[in-house]
Amino acid sequence: MAAEPAGKQGKFWECHDRLFADRTKLSPEDLKQHARDLQLDIKRFDTDFASAADKKKSTGTWLRRKRGGIQGTPGIFINGRFVEGPEPDDVFARIIDEELTKRGAGVPSKAASN
Repeated sequence: MAAEPAGKQGKFWECHDRLFADRTKLSPEDLKQHARDLQLDIKRFDTDFASAADKKKSTGTWLRRKRGGIQGTPGIFINGRFVEGPEPDDVFARIIDEELTKRGAGVPSKAASN
């Protein structure tokens, strides 16, 4: 969320790299310090950061509703079907094949993928 407003000032990757270089410095004041160190317009950064936070919060709320309250990770949607937790490849392949079949799309043969 901090890299997005930094990116609006042409410093996305610089901010990204700073954030990942030291993941212990992610408090709101730390983020402002990163912005100052990158010589960003702080007022603009704050405004854009608040907007990004609002967007993330509303997107997160929508996803929780969409998933019926499921909040675990990892998770993936396959054509609207939520698969929670790590699963072996064959589980994903089966679901994808089922979804392709429902839509009348051709399902690749197993031999073709070997």
